[in-house]
Parts: sequence; structure tokens; C-alpha cells
Amino acid sequence: MKKAPEVQEVKQQLDRMLAHEIFRRRPKQADTFAFTVVATLDAKEIMEKDILQALFPSPPYEPGSSVARTTVCHVRRMVAEYNEGPGSKDPVHIYFPVRGPKRVPPGEAYKVEFKYNSCADDVEPDSQLLDTSPDFRAER
Repeated sequence: MKKAPEVQEVKQQLDRMLAHEIFRRRPKQADTFAFTVVATLDAKEIMEKDILQALFPSPPYEPGSSVARTTVCHVRRMVAEYNEGPGSKDPVHIYFPVRGPKRVPPGEAYKVEFKYNSCADDVEPDSQLLDTSPDFRAER
């Protein structure tokens, strides 16, 4: 088995996850998740301020708002819920690990990880996934 999933496999998994009800019913958290996954695939470091600027513009959000940090906390729970439940047999898992006791320390980037799922069944690639991509995901 390969060490790490290919970019296309990660993109397919992202689409699979975003098409699921867990993510569809929470569009802002889904956008935050997609933003961090795409940035990681592009080898970019994503800081709290980047999420705030891209997804929570001022106004109405204050520049020092904790909304990005709070949203990432919800995203981590959603990703874990998906991976442990409906995505438990998906061929690729995307993880959004916690760094530190409660949150990413100031100045440290948010990161997601991509791994093959050792418990996966043979899953055919999805050919009819929903395209729910906002503008920042257009180049996937």
C-alpha cells in the first residue's frame, strides 16, 4: 500500500465528505474544512487570521474575533464524527488533529492530515458527487 494518498484521492474524499449531511447542514464549517484541506494540498500554512480573513470578513466580524477558532473546534468534531461513522470504511481519511490541550497555539498553523484507511472496503470512485464548491475551491 502507498504511504500517503494521492492529491486526487484526497480531493475525492473531500468531495465525499462535503456531500454528506454532516457537512451539508453546516455550510460555514464545511467551507472552513475545505479551505484548510485545499490549503494543505497546496502546501500552504493556514493561520487563524487566514481563516478569519477568507471566511469571516470584517464587518460583520471583528478582526480579533474568536469565530475562526471556534469554527475549527466544531470542524474537528464533524470530521471525527464522519470518520467514526459514515466514513469509517472510506478508502482515505482526512484528519484535523488537535494541537495542544485545547487549541492551536498562537503563531502555529492549522494542519490536516491524509491517510489511507486500513479498514476500508474496496470503494469505487464517486462519479456523481455534489459540487458544493465556493470560489476558493474552484481550482480543485
